[in-house]
Amino acid sequence: MQREKLRWQLIRNDGTLSSWVWPNRVVTGSDDGEMAALQQWLTQRTAWLDDALKP
Repeated sequence: MQREKLRWQLIRNDGTLSSWVWPNRVVTGSDDGEMAALQQWLTQRTAWLDDALKP
């Protein structure tokens, strides 16, 4: 119940959000495009983490 109250406290009466929300990195317009963008991001992020955390 508390979680539900918090959810709706973030939405104003005019339907806008009462706090800033980080925008999407990319909007592709399709589920397949979103999945491809997510897979690409995960691949790049994993490569970055592997490089950044080398012993």
